Amino acid sequence: MDINPEERVQNLADALSNLQIHHQAESQRSETLSADITSLRLDVNNIRLTLQDVTQRLLLFHQQIVTLQSAPPPNNHPSFTDVGVMPHASFSGNPKEINQFLYFVKDRLIEVEPRFQNEKSKINWVVRHFRHSNGNISEPTPSYNWWMSILKENARTQELPTQFASAEDPYVIPCLYSIRTFLAKLEETFADRNSIEDAKRALYSCKQGNMSLDVFNSLFSSLVYAVDLTEESRCDLYKRALNPRILEIAIVKDSWKTADTLRKKQDLAVLASNILDELNQLRSNMAVRHPNHRPSVPPPPPVQTSTPMDIDAITASTGFTFPLYRAICVKNKLCQRCHKAYDNTHISNRSCPNTEVSMKDKLDLFTRLSRDQPATQVSNINVSAVDFEFNPPVQSWDHLEALMDPQPLQGTSHTAGAAP
Repeated sequence: MDINPEERVQNLADALSNLQIHHQAESQRSETLSADITSLRLDVNNIRLTLQDVTQRLLLFHQQIVTLQSAPPPNNHPSFTDVGVMPHASFSGNPKEINQFLYFVKDRLIEVEPRFQNEKSKINWVVRHFRHSNGNISEPTPSYNWWMSILKENARTQELPTQFASAEDPYVIPCLYSIRTFLAKLEETFADRNSIEDAKRALYSCKQGNMSLDVFNSLFSSLVYAVDLTEESRCDLYKRALNPRILEIAIVKDSWKTADTLRKKQDLAVLASNILDELNQLRSNMAVRHPNHRPSVPPPPPVQTSTPMDIDAITASTGFTFPLYRAICVKNKLCQRCHKAYDNTHISNRSCPNTEVSMKDKLDLFTRLSRDQPATQVSNINVSAVDFEFNPPVQSWDHLEALMDPQPLQGTSHTAGAAP
């Protein structure tokens, strides 16, 4: 069958077109492969450069290791003279100095202990502080004499001549094994066994008196924290030591009763002291302006038990003062703090173990006890003869009653804890 020439031409054209398309695809593929080959060459060059850099670093590291191995070892044992004597610390053998001296020594050892060659050098460094605080070396100190006895005992243990005993001998006795055992022996020998009692005695005798409140607070804090006490006991002792005029102003505040730390009590006392200073200044100014004029005092308003702000009016109407209140409590053998019987528990604790009653309860008790007694008898209480700042270890009520007016209160029960 003959093929139409036109169809043959068309077939030939289609074949040429397909050939051109395949040629373009192969050309694009060839270009892609060429680009990949170029990228691989760049990667190979980068890898070669990286290997060269790593090789150089390894060679440098190897040289450093060789240098360190060939260098001489560092001196890990500095000279003992690198640690000097502390100019602010010395120990003569006085037991009053031992606690502070041991603190300075231990505090310094924390910083410089690695600089000592051995335990013996540490002990010798401590001994160099055995001297008088004024630097006097003409008279040997008790601490020096004790150290010489330790050296002689150390020599005797090794069967060495004791007359030639010195720090050059090896240290073999137990107290010279280490700096810790040496300091323990030193503390045991020169311990201040009366320091606790002395601190308590100084605290219980501390009273403000005419001392400024700032100075008193600093003094009281330095004494009270030297004794192991609870926070409640600290507050109670502070209340007893405070100036009564400041206490009378501070105690009427509700915040005084809720203050449960010594710091809060001291802050309230500072406010009360400022108020007292202002009142004194006002009285002084009024006395200067009107030296011969005494203003009439209006009668106190009726007492309203439901209003806590009328404390001053209540005290004025009842004649309440703290000295009279304390004297009446002593006469009736009642604790002025809790209104319970002043029994052996109060005496042994040296303070009240119960919760303090409110100011209103104190006024009520004062009013009841005063009302049931003749007025002349209450006024005849010899308050000036009572030393309220004296705090002896009370043994009996006879000792307290001896401080009061010998004339007994009429109509008052003498049974402890009894209320009229």
